[in-house]
Amino acid sequence: LGLVMRNSLKIGTPGNLVDTFPILDRLPDFLSPWRSEVVQLQKHTQSVYKGLLQDVRAKVDAGMLRAEQTFASRLWFHRDELDMDELDVAQLAGTM
Repeated sequence: LGLVMRNSLKIGTPGNLVDTFPILDRLPDFLSPWRSEVVQLQKHTQSVYKGLLQDVRAKVDAGMLRAEQTFASRLWFHRDELDMDELDVAQLAGTM
């Protein structure tokens, strides 16, 4: 999780050229060397968050955790009425 936090800070810190000139984000991948690193960091973060959500889901299914007991389990339980998919729930619960 520490790596996820460091990656989030690295990605989210303003001051890169794309923040200054958003049009650069429309460049093709071969002209955007920074994009591949950001995509890799994003994939890693999503994987960690999905893993944490899977742990919550397993505990709810095993009866170790009530569906309304935690923020993540509550989101998962109400995902349909909130119009959220698994990644939405994982991202929101993970960033909270």
